[in-house]
Amino acid sequence: MSVGLSKEQVRFLEESNLSPSQVNLLAKDETRRLRTKWEESYIQPFEKNVEGQRIILHRGACCVKDAKSNGYNWHIFSYDLAPSKTVDVAYFQHNQVRQESVIVLWEDCDFIGIRISSALLKELNFDVPQDLYIFPDDISWTFVSTHENGPLGPYYAVRK
Repeated sequence: MSVGLSKEQVRFLEESNLSPSQVNLLAKDETRRLRTKWEESYIQPFEKNVEGQRIILHRGACCVKDAKSNGYNWHIFSYDLAPSKTVDVAYFQHNQVRQESVIVLWEDCDFIGIRISSALLKELNFDVPQDLYIFPDDISWTFVSTHENGPLGPYYAVRK
């Protein structure tokens, strides 16, 4: 299972008691495509000027050498630039997901994404110092678990 995964990802999956057969690794180009689609759905519509300054989050900048960024993608929610609600992890795991499978992406653009059965969300360990973006293929909603869960997150948003 560790081929293509970082040490942090492997540790996260092990702590979540997921076996290799339960995880489908996404190719790098598929991960990049889904990340772009997520950004187009949740960041691009809400970027705006705040006190004369344009808020620009990663929007792929973390994936482009020498690009500059001033925040994590989830700051679109913590800055109240996009509608979201802070939700309890357990509530989300048990009540929000109706799709058969979900995508899990990490903030770090060097990490490849994974696809898991939505039933496995109950197993995921969100008590990790990583930023996780979870959403279905149609990106109709997203759940974002941040490295600062509690004061900042986790967030749940529905695409407009």
